[in-house]
Amino acid sequence: MADLSALRAQAADMICRGDAWTDEINQLNALRQARGKTCVPGTPALLKFVPGEVRSVRNLLSRLDAISPDSDDGGGSPDHRDSELLPLVNKLQHSLTSNFPAAEVFWGIVKRCRGLVSLKREVSVHTFTPTCTLCSGVINTGNNPGRCPPIRRQSPKHLALVDAIVSDGEEWLRVIGLNERQVLMQMARMGWDWEEEEEEEEDEDDISILRSVRRLVSASAANPYNYKPPRIRVIFTRIRSGGQSPDIDLLINQLRSLPYVTVDCSDSQFLRSPVPDWETVAVERLMLDDMKGLTSTLNIDTTILINLASDISHTRVEIQEWHKPLIIQQIHSELSEEEEEGGGGGGTLHKKLYPALVGRRLVVTRPAAAQFLGIVRQIGSETENQRARLILDTNTDLTGDMIKSEGAAAGGWSGKRGDELRRGLQQLSIYPVPGDLHLPIQVIDTSTTDTTASEGSPGVGDEEREMERMSSVLRQLTRLNREVFLFGWRSGYTTVTGNNEAVKTIIRAIEDRSKRNKNKGEEGVVMMQGPTVWVYPYMRALITKGPPPQT
Repeated sequence: MADLSALRAQAADMICRGDAWTDEINQLNALRQARGKTCVPGTPALLKFVPGEVRSVRNLLSRLDAISPDSDDGGGSPDHRDSELLPLVNKLQHSLTSNFPAAEVFWGIVKRCRGLVSLKREVSVHTFTPTCTLCSGVINTGNNPGRCPPIRRQSPKHLALVDAIVSDGEEWLRVIGLNERQVLMQMARMGWDWEEEEEEEEDEDDISILRSVRRLVSASAANPYNYKPPRIRVIFTRIRSGGQSPDIDLLINQLRSLPYVTVDCSDSQFLRSPVPDWETVAVERLMLDDMKGLTSTLNIDTTILINLASDISHTRVEIQEWHKPLIIQQIHSELSEEEEEGGGGGGTLHKKLYPALVGRRLVVTRPAAAQFLGIVRQIGSETENQRARLILDTNTDLTGDMIKSEGAAAGGWSGKRGDELRRGLQQLSIYPVPGDLHLPIQVIDTSTTDTTASEGSPGVGDEEREMERMSSVLRQLTRLNREVFLFGWRSGYTTVTGNNEAVKTIIRAIEDRSKRNKNKGEEGVVMMQGPTVWVYPYMRALITKGPPPQT
């Protein structure tokens, strides 16, 4: 029979490690929620699995202590005692060799990374455009005819598992815990012939490792981040590079030859580096920086202006019988946001939009500002009209002469006029207005503004060619959206928008252009960099003046 003292020590150690693992996940999610973010997708399933493993070991250890409380020489006849202990010891030994150690190794890998986005996510190899190579854009899904099917209805062959999405979305991790013997057995079962393994396409005869990574490569190309396929890091936790088997080395080299893929083995510098201390380093490094890359000047579009003026954003709106379902949904969403902080914690504007805007110069194109003021004047409530005038510091609808920047004349956002505008906005809001919110938002006349010397913009000599490329990408947008995104793109400013459909259209256009240029062999423009965009997902509508007139 096993040494019970050693077995107890192993069980106690696993319980301690499992509790620490659970505490770290909970701390990360609590910190994210305190900063206005949701829990890390994928953690709820892990928080069911690991505590369940620990609970099982704890229960078995308690039963073991009850049978043999003092020492290995517990009371009762040896035969009777052994008949009770043996099944219990076997169960405990099995539990100690369960999946928790693998989960612990996986979490240690994640803690070496930055910007955790998600855990255990399935991604699709569909491109979700009318030209998808898998469905040719002709699959009818009912609500979305001519689009790729939703992910829950896709074939498993068209889904790839990403163990962790890190670096704020730029990198995907695939962690493989097989040892050399297990991989070689997998190769033998598939009858893998290395002499024939030259093709890059997925093959039914591929071993599962190669098949899964090839699928990840396809999914990466179909799901670009910042106009580029995410990097794929394949990590073998129990296999060394340059090990005992030439076949294993060939497999690793073949994986490394795939696009976007890097491979780390157990002896790599990445895995040999110490796991960062949780309290002082790791937890902060894993926080998602969704404002990474925001420029010092932000190009604001009409959707964000409406968010800044909406009664739903600034007050607790009572639902009226004439409110449309969308308005009611947004009101409920704001109430839920407040309840997460125990009431009075602020809504989406205070917790999610203001943090992106504060401390940065805010500009808006004249057409976007004019459309915004026209919408507010037509359907906005009185308080929404007041906020609109404060945000832009104007009493006009911008259809006449260009407005005079009174704020600039009085010292800009940090001068007397800026203070007056923020105080005025505060009187119309139940949530704090940040002191470094740059008001007024500066209205830019894009017909006369030279943007070639702005942040990240192309050189003067390249401007004509660059403008032609940009205009061709934005051609599918409405005229107003085209002007807004073109201004931000040329200026090198991040465009802040709630118009996710427009952003998807831009991404698809850049992907299509890149594919066409690649087919033509135009290497210089294959990876065209599109406009920098920050999408704000919490849209708020104007509450409107009142019930629609009876007809």
